[in-house]
Amino acid sequence: MEHNALTHIQDIRPEEAKRDWGGQRARKVQELLDRVQSDKQNYDFAKQEVDSLNDDDDDLEPEEVEDLRNATRRFRRAKQVAFNGGTSQNKY
Repeated sequence: MEHNALTHIQDIRPEEAKRDWGGQRARKVQELLDRVQSDKQNYDFAKQEVDSLNDDDDDLEPEEVEDLRNATRRFRRAKQVAFNGGTSQNKY
């Protein structure tokens, strides 16, 4: 039987875990929740930035083209962190 990590992770209820475990484990759960939230915000921000620049890509000035390239790099990194379990650098 093949197991999908996401299926099992969906069964975990962080707030319950914090209550049940308490102490250092609860703090670690909260730290991970905070990191997930931060990574999601970084992903959303980078995606909005890329989408905004792509909407105007016919009229971009040279510096805006560079901004688009940089935003695309940030978006790819945020996507990697959010969906592939990469390490967050919080560079946004």
